[in-house]
Amino acid sequence: MSKTVTVYTNAPAPQATVTLTLQGDVWEAVASEPRTVNFGRLTAEAARAEGLTQKVTITNNMEARAELTEVRSTSPLFQAEAKPLEPGKKFELVVTVVAPLKSGNNSGAIELATGVPEAPKLSIPISVFVVPDVEVSPDSVTLPASRSGTTTRQLSVRNNTKSPVKISDLAVSNPALKVTLQEAQPGTLYTITLEAPAGSQVVASDKITFSTDCPTVPNVVVPVRETRVPAATPGQPGSATSKPAAMPASQPATGRPAAGRNMIAPDERTVLLGPRRRGGDCPAALGTGSGVHQYVVTRTVDFQVSEIRESGLDSETMPGGDEEALIVTGEHEC
Repeated sequence: MSKTVTVYTNAPAPQATVTLTLQGDVWEAVASEPRTVNFGRLTAEAARAEGLTQKVTITNNMEARAELTEVRSTSPLFQAEAKPLEPGKKFELVVTVVAPLKSGNNSGAIELATGVPEAPKLSIPISVFVVPDVEVSPDSVTLPASRSGTTTRQLSVRNNTKSPVKISDLAVSNPALKVTLQEAQPGTLYTITLEAPAGSQVVASDKITFSTDCPTVPNVVVPVRETRVPAATPGQPGSATSKPAAMPASQPATGRPAAGRNMIAPDERTVLLGPRRRGGDCPAALGTGSGVHQYVVTRTVDFQVSEIRESGLDSETMPGGDEEALIVTGEHEC
C-alpha cells in the first residue's frame, strides 16, 4: 500500500510544499488469492454446462502449521475441494458451479477452518450472474410525474443466444403513450423507444409488452411507472406551516447536485446524480456522445452508483455499496 501526505509551509518556493510518502506491505495471517470468486456473466446455455471451476490459492503467513478442514458451501449451487500445494503453508481451493443455475444473481460463500489461531476461520464469497436468453435493460420504465413536453425513454433488448431472435407484437397498454422498435443489430440487438406526451397520465397497471420467437422467452412485460412525490404533512418540509428547508451544502442553488455527489430527492425514490464528464466519470459516455444515462443506486451513507444502463449498451457493473440497501433509481444528462 502507498499513502501520501502533502505539507504546505511558508518557506519560499519551490520548498514551500513537501510531500511525505508512506509505503508498506499489508499481509493477512491466512490470505486467499483472489479474495472473492466471481464467475462473471453467463448465458443460460453456459450456466447449464458442467465443469465450471475457478481456483483460489490460500497462503498461511504464520509460523503455525495450517490444515484446511470443515470445507463447506453456504449454497447448494457451489462446492469446493481443498488440495495442499505446500503442506501447512499453501493450498489450492477448487470451486465448482453445480448446474443448473437460476436466472439472475447466484451467490454464496465457501467457509473453512484453517487451524491457525490468528485466523481460525476463512470465508470466500462467490457470485455468478446468469443473463436471460432475451435481456431487457432497464427492466422497467420510470417517467417523471410532471412533464412539460414529450418525455422519451429507451429500452435495449439483447438476444444472448446463438440463434437470431425476432420481436413482434410490440404494444403499450396506455393509448396515450407510443412505442417504436428499431433493430440495431439484426437478430441480436433491438431498441424500443417510449414517448410520453405532456399531459399524458400513467397508471400503475401500464406496461410495454412484446413477443419473441425465442422458445424460453416467448413473451416479455416491462412495467411503466411514474415517479410520485408524497404529499407533505403539516410541520414537514413542503407544507404550508413549515419553513423552507436549507439547501444542502453540496447542492448548488440551481437545484443540480454538485459534481461527484449523489443526493436523495424529496420523494426518496429518485436520486439526483452529480454531473459526469464525458469520457471521464461516466463509463456509458465513452464513445457514445452525450445522452441521458440511467443508474441504479444503493442507499448507503452516501449514494453509490452500483449499476449503469444506457439504451443500446450492455449493463455495466459499477462499484457499489450494500446490496441489501434500499434500491432507488436516478439519471443524469452527460
